[in-house]
Amino acid sequence: MVIALIPNFFVMNYAKLYGLEDEGRNMLNGMYPELIENVLRRTPTKGLADATMTAIVCQIAADLSQNLSKFTAGAIKIKDNNLALENEDELLACLLEIGNKDCSEACAPIVVDEVAGLSDATDMAISVEEIMEAQVGDDLICEIRRLVDARSEVEKAREDEDGPGEKVALKSYQKLAKLSKKKIAGIASACYMDETGRFLQYGDANKQFPVPIITKKLGIKAITMSHGQMLTVHIGIQRCKDFIRLRYWWKGMAKDIEEHIRVCLHCQKAKYESRPGLGFTHLRFYARPGQCVAIDIVVLNHASEKGTKYFFTVLDCFSHYPDAIPMPDMEAVTCANALWQWIKHHGTPEEIRSDRGLNLNLSEVFKELYKILKIRSKVNAAFSPQSNQVERLHKWLGAALRLLFSEHDLEVDLAAELAMFIYRGTPNSVTGFTPFLLHTGREMRLPTDAIEGIRVEATQTEYNRHLNEIMPGLYRAAMACKMEAQERSAENYNMNHGIISDITTGDLVLKESHARNMSGVASKLLPKCDGPYKVVRVSTRGAQLEHVFTGQEKAASMRHLRRVRVSAEQAAQLLDKEHFHDAEILGQLPGKMVVIQANTIGFNVGMLESTLDDYVTWTIQWFNIVDVGVAGKSRLNLAYLPCWTDNVSGQETRAKVRPEGSDPMLYTARRSRIMFDPFDLTSQGKLPSNIKAALKAKFPPAKLSY
Repeated sequence: MVIALIPNFFVMNYAKLYGLEDEGRNMLNGMYPELIENVLRRTPTKGLADATMTAIVCQIAADLSQNLSKFTAGAIKIKDNNLALENEDELLACLLEIGNKDCSEACAPIVVDEVAGLSDATDMAISVEEIMEAQVGDDLICEIRRLVDARSEVEKAREDEDGPGEKVALKSYQKLAKLSKKKIAGIASACYMDETGRFLQYGDANKQFPVPIITKKLGIKAITMSHGQMLTVHIGIQRCKDFIRLRYWWKGMAKDIEEHIRVCLHCQKAKYESRPGLGFTHLRFYARPGQCVAIDIVVLNHASEKGTKYFFTVLDCFSHYPDAIPMPDMEAVTCANALWQWIKHHGTPEEIRSDRGLNLNLSEVFKELYKILKIRSKVNAAFSPQSNQVERLHKWLGAALRLLFSEHDLEVDLAAELAMFIYRGTPNSVTGFTPFLLHTGREMRLPTDAIEGIRVEATQTEYNRHLNEIMPGLYRAAMACKMEAQERSAENYNMNHGIISDITTGDLVLKESHARNMSGVASKLLPKCDGPYKVVRVSTRGAQLEHVFTGQEKAASMRHLRRVRVSAEQAAQLLDKEHFHDAEILGQLPGKMVVIQANTIGFNVGMLESTLDDYVTWTIQWFNIVDVGVAGKSRLNLAYLPCWTDNVSGQETRAKVRPEGSDPMLYTARRSRIMFDPFDLTSQGKLPSNIKAALKAKFPPAKLSY
């Protein structure tokens, strides 16, 4: 079994909590690896190991803050300004005491906040102080800094016309460059200190477009922040690269971004697409904004709280500037009013393209509107979504809405606004420019742009002259990129339709599903696939699948399957059938929370304790809200506590701390009754947003409260 202890950064969080100085922090951090080794050797389960580590580190930090020299039952002492094990037997006694005493850490699972794996508001952005601290402690950046400083001395001597000083500085710089690798010296040539001299920046030869250099550790945080935040709605690899490159730089960032996003299971589920159909694609080019606008309607099936049942989507075919206008119905008059919302902000387009819906271009209302505004009307061929560019926006919008709902429980009205905001402000993979720039002539400012660029004051005449000079060049570059991208896309589409599937027995796959539900959630918000499944057998009739977490078996057509992308470490473990189970590799471990299907009340919540028969059945400790059974109490928004059974009366109690004379309320369930992926409770003991969203999609409102 893989035991995933609390990450090392939580040690520093406790150090901050108890106000420890640098000496105390270093002592606590240095003791951590030895504690892990002993805890793993002495504790049988991941949940107890996590709880024990939390309790011990918390106690040590508290004792250090009081300047105690002997603490934790005498098992650990300070020697030469370092923490050291004094007596292993005493440590064992301490572990057993902490593991069995009435403390919340030992009774409840370790929990994390649900927002992209980041623990609090300070983790949602990278501060200048973090950048400065990271640059001081990183060997690679320090090496680059030495080269930059040496180069600065050469430049300073040249400015002062100090010939002898220049020779000495140049010789010193050449010596450092020779000791460094050529690749490092090349990177350093594009680096320089910021104006305040506080941290190192990466830019071009003219010191333009500078961004701070960060470490790989901060880079992973930047990827998590940029990919998983509510604002960025799991943007793809190229968009994420462009988004981060405009803000940070670190060595190997492209590879790190690709590896992170490629194996993101949320993206694989929300952005699932079936195989291409029949037919060949044709090319159509545009040269300026407003030349052609594509329109369509997104059907939500269920009304939001504001009454939104449909979105009228608009996309400029040149700039790719989008909009999604909410509508209560899709009558022709309502759609025409929505189109007017676009026209009054962006002007009258020359041509509008739509599908063959009778409430769009083919309606009498639209025909009269186009006649008045002198707009050409174009309609697509029947059942040919690839001929309308706005359909590609629907794919992205649908994925964004599903991600914002499943991770943050957002209604479609606000989610659509956020999705349009980030789509306009990030570079388009086809044109290479942001839709906002091509449409308005300037870049959008985002709230994550902590480091401001250089602002130049200009008169209106100067600004107009600048636009007249720069925008035609941008339009030509964007058009060339669009032509190349369309040709490449057409060739790929034409070559790959009807391709033979490469999925084989033993692969992990996602299966296409057409969501139908009786809940109050719009079907557009639900995932387009379910899984992951393991392929049990492949035949000429399709594939036989087994769900990794629940064990349920299904048959599927090969064209409805997509292989799950996993990391290199997970791929190696999947091949090691002797030591690893597929469900274990994907996160179904002791200490994780699950939702169990129930006949009467719909579902129950519990914590996985142990499995003795290779993941066929699980021993589960039940969790429930305090006001169980009270009419009107929500089962989604209240904190869940462990359930205990009194040894004398046999009555059920719910408490964070194990009551005296009681045992955990355990139950043995087959894994086929597990409904969703394993999860952790939030720091308040509540269900995370993605589980609340899944329950809303599965059950009618009556089942979500007592």
